[in-house]
Amino acid sequence: MPTIKPNKSEEIIGKIFGNSETVYGLKEFEGINVYEELYIFEDSPHRFHIKDLKTGNSKFVYDEEKQTGKPEEIVRQLWLHKLHKHYGYSFDRMETEKSVHFGREIHAKAEDIVVFKDDKVTPYIVVEVKSPTSEKGIDQLKSYLNADGCEIGIWSNGKERIILYRNYPNKFEDTLPDLPRENQTIDDLLSEKKTLYSINNKNLDLKEKIKQMEELVLANAGVDVFNEVFKLIYAKLYDEIEAKKRPDNEVLFRKYRDPRKTYSEINQLFKGAISKWPGTFYEQENIRLSPEHLSVVISELESTRLFGADLRVIDEAFEYLIPEVAKSKKGQYFTPRHVINMAVKMLNPKPTEYIIDPAAGSGGFLISAMNHINEVYLKSDDAKREYAKEYLYGIDFADETAKVSRALMLISGDGRSHLFKLNSLDPREWQGEEEDKLRARSELKQRLAK
Repeated sequence: MPTIKPNKSEEIIGKIFGNSETVYGLKEFEGINVYEELYIFEDSPHRFHIKDLKTGNSKFVYDEEKQTGKPEEIVRQLWLHKLHKHYGYSFDRMETEKSVHFGREIHAKAEDIVVFKDDKVTPYIVVEVKSPTSEKGIDQLKSYLNADGCEIGIWSNGKERIILYRNYPNKFEDTLPDLPRENQTIDDLLSEKKTLYSINNKNLDLKEKIKQMEELVLANAGVDVFNEVFKLIYAKLYDEIEAKKRPDNEVLFRKYRDPRKTYSEINQLFKGAISKWPGTFYEQENIRLSPEHLSVVISELESTRLFGADLRVIDEAFEYLIPEVAKSKKGQYFTPRHVINMAVKMLNPKPTEYIIDPAAGSGGFLISAMNHINEVYLKSDDAKREYAKEYLYGIDFADETAKVSRALMLISGDGRSHLFKLNSLDPREWQGEEEDKLRARSELKQRLAK
């Protein structure tokens, strides 16, 4: 009997990725015991191979002497595992390293994974894998979809993914929130009811999702990217709050089969957000993305839950969104969060003290103060919300940062925000005649005078 070589997957994967902790950053494969499912062995001195899950053949993955490896092969094998175990596709419906035909020409670059339809001939899903450090490059995936006539394409580096859907005879690439399982149609997938607590906000990378939305459609949609993304974020926040009141906590912020229905539902949620949190958008505003463009980008946001997510991650995404031109023209400089936290600890605010930030920016100092008081004194989310409603105030003159700070305060749990768009260095701003500004300033002055 041949000697079974020991499985060195944990040791070698750590070397391939630079450190074994990288495995825990492969969010696409959460719940998979990577080291047990993959078999890596020393095929010859200092050269390691992996057993291919589809063919059983060995594939080179790491040279110990040269310290070179193939992290993308690890990602490919994990996708083979997920397509088979999670989505239910049999291995005899898959092919790896399939040649690509462009007309009469056979392309030298092979498709990493292809899943065929039931006939095992017609390509259905094509998967393009990259190493975890690779950036986007979906043009190649689009060319594969066109060449093979595939309906679905996936770009994945293990940390992020984009799922393209070519809905013939449409000439644009749509997206899907997930892959259909073996026993599902795309219509089944898009008609599934979604619930609030089935959405996982663990390891949320909102900045990366926004980048994906820009690459897919936003950059060429002819709209103000900052404002349109914020409309979607406010609609998403409103839906998450309302979902708690609906049967089974159903969420309505999702992609539907008909782009017109997607637009109608999301725009209605946005209108609800305007009504619930006045002062951020005008009542007559609507989402300006076309139904088709909205349908493409909504898949990236529907799989996230904002309430309860890590504020630092969301803050980083919002700061990325603020146009560089706005930052440079208005002289905006964002204080690093660790500096903010240090300053708040030194100040050590008390639960009965009012706090005002006259240059609130994205609300970092207010949020840090709120969290500090809750951790040190209140130790209750309900008490934290009540504290924020009574004692926290912010002023900023920039539309973009005012929207960011309001959203962050909402997500952090205060329910509403005393954040005013004013120039705190201009005395005339404190003596305006507009009714809404007068009410805001009057309330602010009364509370500060206590």
